[in-house]
Amino acid sequence: MDVINRIATGERYQRQLQLPEIGPEGQRRLSQSSVAVIGAGGLGAPLLYYLTATGVGNIAIVDNDVVSPSNLQRQILYQESDLGSCKATIAKQRLKALNSEPHIIAITKRLQENNIESLLADYQIIIDATDNYPTRYLLDDYTLSTAKALVHGAIEGWSGQSSVFTPFSNLRYRDIYSKRADTSCGVAPGVIGVTAGVIGSIQASQAIQLCLGQQPSLFGKLLSVDLWRGEWIILDL
Repeated sequence: MDVINRIATGERYQRQLQLPEIGPEGQRRLSQSSVAVIGAGGLGAPLLYYLTATGVGNIAIVDNDVVSPSNLQRQILYQESDLGSCKATIAKQRLKALNSEPHIIAITKRLQENNIESLLADYQIIIDATDNYPTRYLLDDYTLSTAKALVHGAIEGWSGQSSVFTPFSNLRYRDIYSKRADTSCGVAPGVIGVTAGVIGSIQASQAIQLCLGQQPSLFGKLLSVDLWRGEWIILDL
């Protein structure tokens, strides 16, 4: 009971409340923010953990996939006992166990052109944690038409990238990446789990800055990371 009481009186967020960028007003903004995470896999797992721990008040997890053995190497939300279970449902359970305060919903439908507006209407910040180009283009088009922020992330091997697109962006995802054949983790080159952890954490940091009402540090920029070579490159868009 003492632990519960300490959490209830604000000790849970004490360390981030000390930051000048957050403080009590920033924590209030976080608690009132709404974020939809598209994809609860390698990128989605770490960023969902951090958004929940930080106290983002409303989170949607959108993923229609189930947990498979090959996921366990990098998708840290899941355990062997979860094999065959819906990712979004299991993710919600794990996140609520971490922090019971946020309102978290699991959406187990595949995001498509005919349902994206209804599924994402209540969320102001959209995080692209997917692994295929059609969904990325769909999210880019949707956030442009609705003037919502889009936090992008992608990984392959030891490398990853991240950027943030808003209604004020000079370039969009479609502008940077011309339309190309669909690829997914099932057929694409391999990936090491730590790459997902790094890029997912960066996406979480960008989303938190947006929740705080600030211009995110990767707005108008593309961060490219090569963990094998230890290279971090930021390009102006």
